[in-house]
Amino acid sequence: MRSGEERGSALQAYHDGELRGLRLWWWTWRLRRDPALRAELRALHSISDWVRGSQPEPSPPPLWNTLAPRLATVDAEVAGVQRQTSSPLWSWRWSFLALPVSVAAIVILALFFVLSHPQSSQAGVVRSLDTRGHRILVLSLSEDTTVIWVLDAPSEGSAGDGDAQR
Repeated sequence: MRSGEERGSALQAYHDGELRGLRLWWWTWRLRRDPALRAELRALHSISDWVRGSQPEPSPPPLWNTLAPRLATVDAEVAGVQRQTSSPLWSWRWSFLALPVSVAAIVILALFFVLSHPQSSQAGVVRSLDTRGHRILVLSLSEDTTVIWVLDAPSEGSAGDGDAQR
């Protein structure tokens, strides 16, 4: 049994490429001459291939290790695109004008609104109304007080009586 174990370990050393010199020549010569030894070496090859195939594949490197170097180039590209597309009209150098221009626009709109819609008080103003022949004067003294004068009675030929005579 001792010689069989030595023979197996020597064959494994031959298979793994660990033999040198005279021992390598000796095992090469024996493999050419002995078909049983060649079959044993083929079995050892198949076992070795099976073991290599059953080992798990190495895990890929972490994703961050592959992305981190690329992020710097992406950041540089984005910064370059932003520099190329930014208009000098809207750059930060012109931003100091934003506040005065917006305030001026609001003031102009407010003045336009106030001047186009006067909110004059009607208090103390006498208005004259003509309602189908009745002459009426209206005086608004305050929000609570209004004075109304009917100045004359309708005449017989007025437009309001014409409808009633028919």
